[in-house]
Amino acid sequence: MTRSQSSRLVVTADDFGLSPSVDHGILESFRCGIVRSTALFLNFPDVAESVVRLRQAPGLDVGIHLNLTAGPPVLPPERVPSLVGPDGAFHNFTTFFARVALSRISWDEVAREWQAQFERGLDLGYQFTFTTSHQHVHMLPGAAEVCARLAHEFGVGAVRLSNFRLSEMLSPARPKAMALTPFVPAARKILKRSGVFYNQSILEIPPGKPDRALQQVSGIIKRLGGGVHELVCHPGYVDSQLEARDPYVTGRLAELAVLLNPALNAFLENIGIQRTTFREIVGCVPRDDGSPAESRGTEKTWQHA
Repeated sequence: MTRSQSSRLVVTADDFGLSPSVDHGILESFRCGIVRSTALFLNFPDVAESVVRLRQAPGLDVGIHLNLTAGPPVLPPERVPSLVGPDGAFHNFTTFFARVALSRISWDEVAREWQAQFERGLDLGYQFTFTTSHQHVHMLPGAAEVCARLAHEFGVGAVRLSNFRLSEMLSPARPKAMALTPFVPAARKILKRSGVFYNQSILEIPPGKPDRALQQVSGIIKRLGGGVHELVCHPGYVDSQLEARDPYVTGRLAELAVLLNPALNAFLENIGIQRTTFREIVGCVPRDDGSPAESRGTEKTWQHA
């Protein structure tokens, strides 16, 4: 079996809908770089403007970026009191994780809010190809159960398994990845039982100067084994809206530089990594307007990575 047959790489830019400059960076990384997929926030109030921009890239595969840790909920805050602070916005990741540990998060509220996010996507004309979550919180068992059920109900054929490779978690240290890693086996079991497709592992672009990050991510990709892996990235330009909504700011510029570097595309072709999308894997067919049509074959038994 050749390398291109045994190893496949999905390249997904998360956080579409976070700010206009982030949206523009993702679109550029699709048109001029190696990105073929993006994950869309639905909870921010200006999401309709982001969808207008997204329609400019009909070949871009679109998944849902379920959110519990940034911005406001789609539902009125009083309907999801365990998920929000006094200001009516979601808790940040650290507070959310602590509240999970203290059993202060209602998974029924998570289900209601995530269903509302899916429904807003449908209202905007999207049936998503794949499911992700902001800061990978769907790896928590309660969230994984909700995510798998909603994927089935909304006909989504693939869910990201946020399974970081050990070397990536340690150098440099990734506290969030390490915090969630113990839950990955349970999440994998839940996804397998639900019948959705999931990837084998994920990797990210290391922080730092673009030239060094390019060398590092190339080395990680070169060591990938067989199966479907996902490069999760966060390209973007900087604007005041991004600065107000997310602490990860200047690193997006460095990631964008890596994704736009022709050397990375040449490297992937040289080592025989097949780039793909979840849409191609699960058999979703795009409509003429660029949004995914109803998934075909979501009832079949998938061969998981």
